[in-house]
Amino acid sequence: MTTIINNLIQNDQYELQLELNRRKTMLRLDAEEHKLVEHFYQMKPRQTEIKSAKVIFKAINEQQNIIHEIAIFKKWLQVHIQAPSYTLQDV
Repeated sequence: MTTIINNLIQNDQYELQLELNRRKTMLRLDAEEHKLVEHFYQMKPRQTEIKSAKVIFKAINEQQNIIHEIAIFKKWLQVHIQAPSYTLQDV
């Protein structure tokens, strides 16, 4: 029972650390993106260029979210595969 509790605590702490690191990264990226957007609009883009940039930005953002979710899932899978008290139904 103690092992199960320790595994749960370690898993929760790891997930909290992942989330904290993700938020730090997002804050840094938000500042960098703000500068890029500012520079983009200083170039006086046409409306079609603005629409294209929005599509590209959205696609990149979705890609980054997927990469982050994959990293979380991989770590979750590693933790749950190592724990002998879990069965395939727990996954």
